Amino acid sequence: MSKATIYYHDIGDYLSREDKLEILHKMGSIENPAMQWEILHHNKHNDWINQRNEGFNEQFASDLKKQLPRIPLLDDSVDFWKYVKAGRELADLHLHYEDHADEFPVTVELGTANYEVTKMRFPSKGDKSRIIYNPFITISDIPAEAYEYVVNGKSAIEWVMERYQVTTNKDSGIVNDPNDWAREHNQPRYILDLLRSVIAISLRTVEIVKNLPKVKL
Repeated sequence: MSKATIYYHDIGDYLSREDKLEILHKMGSIENPAMQWEILHHNKHNDWINQRNEGFNEQFASDLKKQLPRIPLLDDSVDFWKYVKAGRELADLHLHYEDHADEFPVTVELGTANYEVTKMRFPSKGDKSRIIYNPFITISDIPAEAYEYVVNGKSAIEWVMERYQVTTNKDSGIVNDPNDWAREHNQPRYILDLLRSVIAISLRTVEIVKNLPKVKL
């Protein structure tokens, strides 16, 4: 089986149906040179979500280069039910990802109650313990472990930071403003609380995965 490459064209978030159709109309065809395609990358293990047992990687390193991974059976029923419990907890955690803002006590330095974002950023390249949310709000005391939960090559926290920013589509000139949804639904803190929730579920996800019983291979 030959390898496939997945491409996508990012038109931004929060666009109406009419805005999306207008972009498609202007592009005309996928062969339009203005259609700037990006490659969707997997991680070093060919996974889209970076969670896997490292012992499995080491034991079957040669096989993994040639065939699909095999899922080992657990001899100990106690360990099996620990995996079941962990799976259920992870499912509940991620299905209700917006509901965990208060579960991990990061520090929110609030100067003025202005919750709108333009572009969130770190204070410096080497410091991810703090996120400058906007000129009035800074989130600090973020543990390094929170960035270990990785989705498609990037931490979930950094995905939120990237996707929830004001951008302008180069082809259509349409402004993508994530604050619009918060305004329309009268939830001014939505983006801030979403970021806090993602920090909390990232930490809990990493904790659950690290505490899974080791699989005998």
